Amino acid sequence: MFDVSIYDIKDSDKYLRFIIYPNNDEFMSSIDNFEIKLDYSQEFEHNVEHLALKSLYGTHKDYVLEIMKKKEIYTKALIGEIYENNEGLFSSKEEMLIALYGNYIEEVDIHKRPLAKLTKDSYSDLGIF
Repeated sequence: MFDVSIYDIKDSDKYLRFIIYPNNDEFMSSIDNFEIKLDYSQEFEHNVEHLALKSLYGTHKDYVLEIMKKKEIYTKALIGEIYENNEGLFSSKEEMLIALYGNYIEEVDIHKRPLAKLTKDSYSDLGIF
């Protein structure tokens, strides 16, 4: 039995947070140049240990590298231009961001798709939101 589920609580960052740690200045060139660390509360420690979350999420470095590259590609100006040029395609700018970034990025949506919490934390860590 698990003590806490990040999908059943508000403010999941109090329990678990993924943090990107670059190993060098060329961290966007290879998955070997950064680490994904987990910062978690004591309440979540049981989950981290029994689900082997540290090693499990370490296997998703390619996904995080893709996020880092999307951050460089999708500047604020380009995002605005894409939204304007595709008027009517998306019901909101948030819907367009989900399509561009490939996952949900809001706390209330992290239960809807695999890796959404990792995505949210990565974009937050990179200063996107």
